[in-house]
Amino acid sequence: MFGPDGAGKRRFLRATAGELGKHGYEFIQITSLHEYRPPGPEMITSLFEECVSNQPVTILLDCLDGMFSDDVIRTLGQQLDTLREDGSDIVVLSSMADHQLHGHLQEYLPHMDVVVEIERPEISRREAIIRNRLETVGGDISGLTPEEYDIKRLARETDQFGTKDLQRLMRRLAATATTTAGTAPPLDESDIVSVIKQVNTERVEKLVDEETLTNVDVPEVTFDDVGGHEEAKRRLLEQVEQALTHEDIGAKMGVEFGSGILLHGPPGTGKTMLVRALANELDYTFIPVNSSLLKRNAQQKIPGLFYRAQRNAPTILFFDEFDLLGGERGNLGEDTTVNTLLTELDGVEQLNQVMVIAATNRPKSLDPALLRPGRFDYHLEIDRPKTSVQEDIFETHTRDIPLTEDVTPEWFAEMTETVTGAEIAAICERAVTIGMRDDDVDEMVLSRSQFEDAYTDFKRGRLFTEDLNSSPAFQ
Repeated sequence: MFGPDGAGKRRFLRATAGELGKHGYEFIQITSLHEYRPPGPEMITSLFEECVSNQPVTILLDCLDGMFSDDVIRTLGQQLDTLREDGSDIVVLSSMADHQLHGHLQEYLPHMDVVVEIERPEISRREAIIRNRLETVGGDISGLTPEEYDIKRLARETDQFGTKDLQRLMRRLAATATTTAGTAPPLDESDIVSVIKQVNTERVEKLVDEETLTNVDVPEVTFDDVGGHEEAKRRLLEQVEQALTHEDIGAKMGVEFGSGILLHGPPGTGKTMLVRALANELDYTFIPVNSSLLKRNAQQKIPGLFYRAQRNAPTILFFDEFDLLGGERGNLGEDTTVNTLLTELDGVEQLNQVMVIAATNRPKSLDPALLRPGRFDYHLEIDRPKTSVQEDIFETHTRDIPLTEDVTPEWFAEMTETVTGAEIAAICERAVTIGMRDDDVDEMVLSRSQFEDAYTDFKRGRLFTEDLNSSPAFQ
């Protein structure tokens, strides 16, 4: 068995040995060949001779690493072949880290009857582990039971945790729940998330994990927080549900629903917020990707992102500023990145329950191959909001802001030119700043004049006031 640290290899093999013990197999566990100095071929031969005399026996070699000599590895292989030829009733279980598969340890693998890869637990397995541990701990600690929490959310928050990390998390939760220092019991969900973040910072593998340049996210924004765009919300929900929950209907009718969506439109129109809200509405994992950071060494990092999406499915994998990654091929760097993307996108059908969404304000710069059927073949324009949509967005952004009676969404939409959701948020923010200058915060109620001053300041600071579409960013 091989896999990364924290995947649960030792626990899995010990459980296997325990099952064999029910059938009369003695159990011998060797945890460190380094206790023998040096761990030579003679020691290996002696170990196997002892086991032959006491069969049936299970040997667990939980110690293989790259420090052993070629002679030790060769002797292990010879002994295994001899056991097989003699029909000995001996089962040999062994484990190694996946990074040890290279070098002379590869010579050991051909002597194995079964080679199993075990990865760190995916989301469903993390859910099961967290639920099981909470049920165990909850018997002794009041309130710390799985019924009290959103287990799926906790599983998403522990995206990169191995079994050891999860066990350490539960020990920390038990300690936190039984002390009055810091967080007072009983623990609520936000307390557990805080402890998860603490444990995450202590993980030895954290630097390796972060080469994917993103964290699995649990969005809190909902469609109610996104003003307007009702048609876009409906179409996004429809397309994602078709692709991820109605595959059986598509198969029955002989059609395949696409798993790639491209959102395009000017900056600030709410593309990113729409996708975050979509993930929340569907209760899907959300993995945001910073395209500008990912572009460095993209060939190595893009497959890892798709793999993480699969481990946390159902997932929305979101590429923002997609034109930075998917620009039309023409030089070696662009060719390599786009080719890697195409390879992964063509494999999305095998990545069950993964939807890939990209956003750009420069759709014409994308490589045409990315827009062909089976890739990003569903295109949705998120344009500048119409008057009615501006009213909805203004109402959303001023939900918690005290306003005079004459400051209405209709008045705001008439006062402003066509502005995006991000620009409306900026105007509201500026109006609050002006209000803080004029009034005491506790007594502040924003008036029309303060919003008019805020809008004047906003227009004065815009780079392109006459024709924003002339900006190269919108071409």
